[in-house]
Amino acid sequence: MKPKAKPTSDWADKYTTLDADLKRDVVSLTMSVILKKKKEMNDEDEDDIVRLWIIFLFITILGCKNSYRIGKKMLDYVDNLGFLEEYNWAAYIREVLFLKMETCRDSVLRRRQTASASIEYLDGCILVLMVWLYKHKMIAKPDDVYGDFEPYFKK
Repeated sequence: MKPKAKPTSDWADKYTTLDADLKRDVVSLTMSVILKKKKEMNDEDEDDIVRLWIIFLFITILGCKNSYRIGKKMLDYVDNLGFLEEYNWAAYIREVLFLKMETCRDSVLRRRQTASASIEYLDGCILVLMVWLYKHKMIAKPDDVYGDFEPYFKK
């Protein structure tokens, strides 16, 4: 097993609740700790809230795993808020989504043959997969309003 990457970011060191893994509950607790001191909040605290919201977004929706956690290396990516637009977030979301796709497929096929439970789960933003399937395969029956639209693969 390869060693986990150590974050080089030090902005999170001032919050003792972030000592554990970056789990959904830990991140939301840290945000509530910062928000409790509304009157004494400074620009640095506001930046930390933005960083934590981005991490929370990735834990819960965009890079979601069934354990609702994300690696601490993510702290480095949100360290400098000015660089956020430089990263290819769409490629990250796609990579997380497709990372375990083949393993999950094999698990489902094995489940059909052996009637045992599937132990693999698909990570990532399933909403992206659903939108892609709808746009490209037209698996849902279109309403009359959209009846003249064809799926992308037929165009």
